Parts: sequence; C-alpha cells; structure tokens
Amino acid sequence: MDANKLSCGLFVFRGKNWWRNLKDIPIFIKRIFFTLKHGYSPVAQFETFEWFMDVMKEILTNYRYNRMGSPVVIDNFFDVKEENSNDVVNEEEYNAILDRMIVLLDLMDEHNQLYNDMNWKEADKKKEDAKNEFFKLFSEQFYGLWD
Repeated sequence: MDANKLSCGLFVFRGKNWWRNLKDIPIFIKRIFFTLKHGYSPVAQFETFEWFMDVMKEILTNYRYNRMGSPVVIDNFFDVKEENSNDVVNEEEYNAILDRMIVLLDLMDEHNQLYNDMNWKEADKKKEDAKNEFFKLFSEQFYGLWD
C-alpha cells in the first residue's frame, strides 16, 4: 500500500514512455500544497480506507515501539502492592493489543498476498472480520492512544 504517499498513482510510466510522467508533475505540486494546507494527503479523499490503513499502521507501529507510557489495560492493576510487576504485565498486555491491531490492518489490506489464491467470498469475509475486530479494539483503546 502506498496510499499515504503524495505520489500515489503518479509517475507510473517506465522505460521509453517515461516522458508521459511529465503530466503528473502539476498534480504532484498541487498535492504538496494541499497537504501543507490541510495536514493530510488528498489521496485520503478518494482512497480513504487504504490511506487510513497505511497511516494507522505507521502510527501504531511507531507508538508500539516509541511511546513513553501505557494506559492501564489489565484488571486489578491498582490492587497489587508490587507496582513494578503490574507495570511490566500491563505494558506486555498493551503491546499485545497494539501488535494485534497491526496484524489486523495487514489482514484488512485487499492487496495482502494471503488472498491471492483464495475464493473471493472467503477473502471478503476474512477482510470484513479483521476490520470488525480492528475497530472494536480501536474503539476500546481510543482514549488510551496518547503519548
């Protein structure tokens, strides 16, 4: 997926037809100014689901490995007197949630090679199930996505 790139869908000609890419230069420049003005790529307006998956995968991966703290996700976090052990367990549990969300984003991707040799109905069901599970987790963790 390249939906988060400003050049998504542009500059696709190679070899002897390279010159046909020149028509994409004004579009690319417009996309730069649009992104500077609005804070997101204009690709999000016509490929919203792919853009969302690209952006969220990047954000969640960065958040997974570079955050400064974790919200409380385990039961009885405050009942145990040994704070350090609960902190470690809580962080591991939260990492597992973020890892699962990242995997689900991959499963939601219609370009995933997993679906190449699969019946389209079965592939659609798997993508739909992954989407539903992702947004359930996203909804549960929404206010905990801070750093």
